[in-house]
Amino acid sequence: MIKVESLEAGYGNRRIVNDLSFLVEKGEVYGVLGPNGSGKTTLLKTLTQALPFTKGKIAVAGKPIENYQVKELARVMALLSQHHEQSFAYTVKEVVAMGRYPHKKGLFHFSDEKDEQLVEEMMELMDVTDFKEKPLSMLSGGEQQRVFLARSLVQEPEVLLLDEPTNHLDISYQIELMSRIVRLAGEKRLTVLAVLHDVNLASMFCDRLLLLNDGKKVAEGTPGYVLKDENLSQMYNTRLIESTHPTVPKPLITYEPDHYRSANGTFIRFKETDAKLIIESGAPWRVITTRKNGPAVRWIKRFTFLKEGIPGQKENQELIFDIRKGRCTIVKEKHSGGFSLILVLNEGEVTVSAFLNGRLSDNGMFHLATLIAGAVKAAAPGYSLCEMCIAVTGMGGSWGGENAIMESARDLVNEIKKGEVKREDLYEKR
Repeated sequence: MIKVESLEAGYGNRRIVNDLSFLVEKGEVYGVLGPNGSGKTTLLKTLTQALPFTKGKIAVAGKPIENYQVKELARVMALLSQHHEQSFAYTVKEVVAMGRYPHKKGLFHFSDEKDEQLVEEMMELMDVTDFKEKPLSMLSGGEQQRVFLARSLVQEPEVLLLDEPTNHLDISYQIELMSRIVRLAGEKRLTVLAVLHDVNLASMFCDRLLLLNDGKKVAEGTPGYVLKDENLSQMYNTRLIESTHPTVPKPLITYEPDHYRSANGTFIRFKETDAKLIIESGAPWRVITTRKNGPAVRWIKRFTFLKEGIPGQKENQELIFDIRKGRCTIVKEKHSGGFSLILVLNEGEVTVSAFLNGRLSDNGMFHLATLIAGAVKAAAPGYSLCEMCIAVTGMGGSWGGENAIMESARDLVNEIKKGEVKREDLYEKR
């Protein structure tokens, strides 16, 4: 539906878009992402003939864009800009009705039944019907944005260009607006090219993405293919972290503030009473756990191993382990790998908790859990693995003590099985 080949465009002698090529299929929601100054707005201007391009080709619906008359192009393509003219003297309905202009002929433009029906339909779709007789100036920024989108849809375009369509909208309206756009693309085979700043919004609602930086293509493809650490870090010149959405197969992007880990204190602290052993950190650990209840990946600040009595009120960010009948041993940073390891053997079951001082990705944590489980199973084939927890501080450099921690796990299992760990050694006073 939109075909761009070797496009170059800019202002005067300053080239903004450089040798850019891409294809947007009919009915596709195609997102364009990039930092400020990357060429996104310039690209939109060339697509709407607002800015001549100096080299390359643009075709819309199979026709070279330079062969379109202004009104003809407006019947095929609509643009929702992030900057709007000041139409504050008009009512909401009058502003929406302006979208019918490209379909009118002659000097005088009279509305007919079809115009009225379309205007009402799009106002309803964008949830602005209730204030259709109000002046535009009486509406909030988010409400005005929905009015202008309704006006764009009244044009009955085959292609909808969106320049940051969720500007001024709170999160519920962002989700609602993008959901409606996606439904329109599917139901009406509307082709959507959306310039976006919100990476996660683009991931959730776009079929494919184009990453732009300095007017050049960084990557193009599905969100899962494009939104990689290396692409985003290069494009935004900052370290971004890729993760996965918990319920849909889409990537989520986040970041770590520079100040967060540097000022949050001690790797690990042990507190013990007759009833419990408490292990805490100066900052929450990133934890993966095989525990049935709760998420597999979570943030935990306190591990409580209950030796006797009954559990008290569970605190926020706390995991509680019942070891009242178990045999337990602890290694506190025995190796240079920077870790503490706790094993509990209890009536044919073994529970393992490993605390690591360093950086390790979620994938690395799951891999380490698999290695430790294998080491424990080999050392204690008669025991079943009840629970595994890997806790990482995320501070300092990359953690790399795999061999040391597996050796410790095997040794500790053997010591407990042989009865070489005396009761008074199990909960060393710290």
